[in-house]
Formats: sequence, C-alpha cells, structure tokens
Amino acid sequence: MMLGLSRREFRWRSRLAFARMTPLQRDVFRQLGREEVSYEEVAQNLGLTTGAVAGEFATALLILADAFDEPTPWWRRLRQG
Repeated sequence: MMLGLSRREFRWRSRLAFARMTPLQRDVFRQLGREEVSYEEVAQNLGLTTGAVAGEFATALLILADAFDEPTPWWRRLRQG
C-alpha cells in the first residue's frame, strides 16, 4: 500500500492526475522523475527557460497532490466493497 491506498487506487489517482496535466507538464514531470536529469537539461531538451520548467513542474505536482486529496467517489467506494 502506498500513502494508505491500495495499488489499484494509487494507479487510478495517478492516471487521473496525468490526464489533467497538459502534455508539457507531463513531459517535464516524466523527465524530472529521473534523478540524473537537471532542470537545465530538461529546459534545453524542451527549448524552455529553467524558470518555465520549474513552473510547469510545480503545477504538475499540485495537480498530482490534488488528485490524491480528493475524496474517493461513491461509485469507487461501492466497487471496493
């Protein structure tokens, strides 16, 4: 269990968050997920400034956090039994 959620719930909330992100936010999030990549390298890869990369990453993190803070919909609670 991750964050007190079942694996199924964790995957569902992660997919929900990724669906809410723009393609640029998803790309920045995925690239920065690797430890060996810096903000400067991502900025260079995407043709952005480091400030823009930081802003997109911060927004992506907020979207992810919001997806995990939302209450579970009633129809998902029924399926979990």
